[in-house]
Amino acid sequence: MKEKNVLHLTVGLAHGGAEKVLLDASIQFKKNGIINSQVISFSNELGLLDDYVKHQIRAIPLKKDSSLKSLFEIFSFTNSFVRSENIDIVHAHMFHAMLIAAMLKIRNPKIKVVFTSHNVNLGSRLREFLIFLLKPLRNIDILFSANMKRYFHKSHNIVIQNAVNAEEFRGQTDKFEKFTFLAVGHLREAKNYPFLLECAKELKKSFDFQVLIAGEGKLKEELQRRIEKEELEENIFLLGNVENIPKLLQQSHCLVMPSLWEGMPIAILEAGACRLPVIATPVGSIPSVLNDDNAYLVTLDDFSDSMSDVFHDYPAAQKKAEQFYDQVIEENTIEKMVKKLEDLYLSL
Repeated sequence: MKEKNVLHLTVGLAHGGAEKVLLDASIQFKKNGIINSQVISFSNELGLLDDYVKHQIRAIPLKKDSSLKSLFEIFSFTNSFVRSENIDIVHAHMFHAMLIAAMLKIRNPKIKVVFTSHNVNLGSRLREFLIFLLKPLRNIDILFSANMKRYFHKSHNIVIQNAVNAEEFRGQTDKFEKFTFLAVGHLREAKNYPFLLECAKELKKSFDFQVLIAGEGKLKEELQRRIEKEELEENIFLLGNVENIPKLLQQSHCLVMPSLWEGMPIAILEAGACRLPVIATPVGSIPSVLNDDNAYLVTLDDFSDSMSDVFHDYPAAQKKAEQFYDQVIEENTIEKMVKKLEDLYLSL
């Protein structure tokens, strides 16, 4: 069978959940030998570039900014690339990549376009409306769960959940001596980290713990100021970008995610692969993988109470985590996700 040439368009190659899934999928595509997968990223976020080089996967960072001039420079390069590499399918990840994919489709009508928004919140009503208008230029949309569908998604869509490379999470590491709640993700509004500070401020009156927050972002300075103002320096630590997330998950006692909105956060699946208890809000596609049997799926009103419950009855939390582990290994491995993507690409 002739390999299909698939070009993935993404904003950056940062140490983020969506970016890590694309890397893991690209590695698996290469192993399977059915899809010739290549990646073009737009920004100067290059955290995962060395991993692409290590696995001899073609990934081209264009290192552009968000200006209109850069948009057309990105289009010019990708258009030449699509033609010279005989690209069959363009898979656009997130909003800006979809704009480029639409322009490519207009100039190259024979290519197929797949779109994954990765989040139900695109950032603005204008973005949502533009994605709605671009429906005719897409062949199919990928959702992480059926309840993720919005008016700007195509009726022709398919549910393919996010996944993890389970092999990275095998083995065992000693837990931190102090009970540790871990949060993983960019320091941005959606993650709701100021609320986590409020939880810590209340809970430190009752028991001893630490909260580690792994990630970078524009809210870092503001969060650090609030930590100092609330005298939480002994309880909350901003770690910045962490390369060895599997080890950090294994060392921690519980993953916390008080998000205001999400797509399908990869950190939750990674926690599942580590048998790590999870406390999360029921937003985005999270309820499609978490429930009261395998995690603590709670509203913000009950979030701090659940943190207290996990601390005071950790065996019960571990029992839930074992159930979630079985589910992740059964349904959310990178091998199974890539098989679904391969079937989709071939069907186009």
